[in-house]
Amino acid sequence: MSDITWDLNDNSSGGQWLDTLLANQQELASRLDSANASADEYLASSLTPTYVDASNFTLAGDASAVFEVGRMVRATLGSGYVYAAVSAVSYSGGTGLTTVTLASAVLDNTLSAVSVGILAPGSDGAVPADVVRTTGAQSIAGAKTFTSPVSVGAAVAAGDAVQKAALDEQAAKALFLGT
Repeated sequence: MSDITWDLNDNSSGGQWLDTLLANQQELASRLDSANASADEYLASSLTPTYVDASNFTLAGDASAVFEVGRMVRATLGSGYVYAAVSAVSYSGGTGLTTVTLASAVLDNTLSAVSVGILAPGSDGAVPADVVRTTGAQSIAGAKTFTSPVSVGAAVAAGDAVQKAALDEQAAKALFLGT
């Protein structure tokens, strides 16, 4: 076997090959940088939303499969972005409109665009339906351990958690009154 030696600075096939390889590598790096710069957690919708109220907007056509319950929405307002989960969605064949209801009242009449989160909720989605959310009503089963104190509002109903200060006050009254 003979040794093959290439002078990579000349116009031989080896030099051209290396120049092509470097150019392709630079093009690939440029495309990756561009993709990373434009990567987003939300997919822009081509549908134009119509503001209804602070929690609702409509879209022309049946968009209920895209704006499904539990999916996060990023709404573009005049003041910037706001985020909320879809709590209800319905399509009316009579009007040809999809009404999307958000779990939080975050919209205003400057609504100009909506995007949906790339992670779909539900058993076959990327975000399980049983994830604990920071807004909205949920039932959470099983024993949970908190490593920091839990703050609760004032008790209203019989099953509500009670603040320590309120409990201490009632205990002091009971001791004082002897009951």
